[in-house]
Amino acid sequence: MIVRKKLAGHGDKMKLAYCLVLLALAPGRGSVWAATTKIGATLTSVQGDVYISTGPRASRRPAEKGMRCAPGAVVMTIPGGSAELLFEDGTALRIESNTLFVVRKAEREKSFREFLVEMVYGKILSNIPKINKSDKAKYQMKSPACVAAVRGTAFVMEVSSAAVPSDKPGRPLAAAATVAVFEGRVRAENPSTPGAVEVGVGRQTDVLAGRAPAAAHSLSAAMEDYRTNIAALFAQRIGELRSDMEAVRAMNQDYMDRRQEKIQNDMDSYQDDVQQQMENFRKNTTP
Repeated sequence: MIVRKKLAGHGDKMKLAYCLVLLALAPGRGSVWAATTKIGATLTSVQGDVYISTGPRASRRPAEKGMRCAPGAVVMTIPGGSAELLFEDGTALRIESNTLFVVRKAEREKSFREFLVEMVYGKILSNIPKINKSDKAKYQMKSPACVAAVRGTAFVMEVSSAAVPSDKPGRPLAAAATVAVFEGRVRAENPSTPGAVEVGVGRQTDVLAGRAPAAAHSLSAAMEDYRTNIAALFAQRIGELRSDMEAVRAMNQDYMDRRQEKIQNDMDSYQDDVQQQMENFRKNTTP
C-alpha cells in the first residue's frame, strides 16, 4: 500500500512537470519564443520584361504591377527590363536591367526586422527606412563576392554577370561586386576572406571573389550620375508611397481584380469551346 501511494505521488509530479513544459513551449504572452511573421512586398513598378516567382513554391511568370511577393520570391529582369519592390515596413528595392536575385528572408519578430537579399548578378538599389538605423533591424545583401550589411541607408550593389580573371595562375575566374553608398553607411565584406570595409556617403568599394574589399574611394562618374538621376528620383517616389500605403494596397487590389477577370474570361472561353465541340459532335453523329 505504501509503495502504491509513493508511485501515485511520483506520477502526479510527472504530470505536473509535463504540463509546465507544455506551457513554456506554447506561444503567447510570456513564452520563450516570440511569433515570427513574414514581411510581404508589392511590385510598385514593372518596365519591360520582368519575370517572377512570388514565393518558394510558385512557378515563374511575367511580373505585373501590383503583384504581392513573399519571402522566397525570385525576380529576374532581362536586358531592358526593370522593377521596383516595396515591403510592408517601407524597405524598397529598385531592380535594374539584367538582374537575378532571391528574397531569402523578410520577417519580423516583435519590433525586430530582418532581411536577406541574395543577388546572383545584376544591379539593385536599396532604400531602407531610417527607422532601420536602430539595433532592432538587420538588412543584408549577399552576392558571391560581397556581403553588404546596413541600417537605414540608400546604396547600390552591382554584381558582375561575367566572371573576371583571377590574378593568381591556376585559379578559376572570380566574381566581382561594387557597393556604392548614397546615404548612411554600409559595412562590406567578402564572405570567404577576412576583412571588412566601412563605406560612407559618396563612397564606394570594389570586391573580387577571394579578396577583401578594396579601400573605400570616391564615387565613379557612372555611380555619381546614377545617384543624381536614378537614386534621387527613386527615393522621392518611394517616399510618396510610404506616406500613402493605401495606394500600394490599391495597386494590389487592382492586380487581383485583373487576375480574377482573366481567370473568369478563360473559364468562359473554355466553356464556349466545349459547348461548340459538343454541338459539332451532335451534328456529325445525328442520322
